[in-house]
Amino acid sequence: MKQLNIEALTVRYRGEGSNQPPVIGNLSLEIKSNDFVVILGPSGCGKTTLLNLIAGFSEPTSGSLKLDGHKISGPGADRCVISQQDALLPWLNVLDNVAFSLQIRGIAPSTRYETARGIIELVGLKGYEHFPVWELSGGMKQRVSLARALVADPQILLMDEPFAALDAFSREKMQLLLLSIWQQTQKQILLITHDIEEALFLASELVLMAAKPGRIVERVPLSFGKQFCEGLDVRQIKSSPEFIRMREKVLTWFFQQNDKLNIQEQ
Repeated sequence: MKQLNIEALTVRYRGEGSNQPPVIGNLSLEIKSNDFVVILGPSGCGKTTLLNLIAGFSEPTSGSLKLDGHKISGPGADRCVISQQDALLPWLNVLDNVAFSLQIRGIAPSTRYETARGIIELVGLKGYEHFPVWELSGGMKQRVSLARALVADPQILLMDEPFAALDAFSREKMQLLLLSIWQQTQKQILLITHDIEEALFLASELVLMAAKPGRIVERVPLSFGKQFCEGLDVRQIKSSPEFIRMREKVLTWFFQQNDKLNIQEQ
C-alpha cells in the first residue's frame, strides 16, 4: 500500500533561542493510499512548514519522512505542490502550460499533447486549450494549475490554501471538482486550509494542529466528501445537522486555540 510516513518530526529554525518552542515538535502522521487529509490549525502552528518538508523543499531538525518506505531528501515527481498563487507561465496558452512538465522530460509532442488534452478535459477546461492563461479567471487558472500537477501523475498532491483567493461560488466549484478528481484518480491529497467548512467537506480525515510547538492534537475521520462522491447533493450535505454540529465543534476548538496563543503572547 502506498503511504506517507512521518515520525517524530521536529523543526527548529536557525537563530531560535533555547527558550523558544520548536516550530514543529515531535509530530507523527501517516497518510495512506487514497486518503484526503486536510490540516486545520491557527496561524503559526507549522502547517505550511510541514507541507514544505513533505515536498522536499526543506529538512527537519530531527525525525523522518518516508514515501513508500523511501526517505524524502528533496523534491520529486511523486509529489506536486499547488499553492494559492497559480505560478503559471503567462506567455504560454493552457495546453502548453499543462504539457510543460512533459516537455521538460523529453516526451514527444504528439504524446505530451494527447496526455495534456485528456487532463484538461478532466478538470473541465475542454475548449480552452489555446487560450492565453492571462485571459482566464482565477478559478480557471487554478484548474490549469491542477491539470499541470496531474499531468505529471504524482502519488500525492500537496495543496496549500489553493482556493483562498477565489470568491465563494468559484471556491465551492473547485471543491466539487477536486472531490471528483480524487474519486477518479485515487490520488493521495494533503490540503492546508483556514476554512473550516472547506476542511469538513473535503477531508476523509481532518487533522487539527495546535501551535507552540506545532503538533497534532486530534485526527477526525469524516465522510462528507465521500457522501458527495456517492451522489448526495452538496447543499444537502452542508445543511445537514451532522455537518453543522461538526462545524460548530471545530469552530469552538479554533477559538480556544487562538485564546491560548493570545494568553501565551501576553
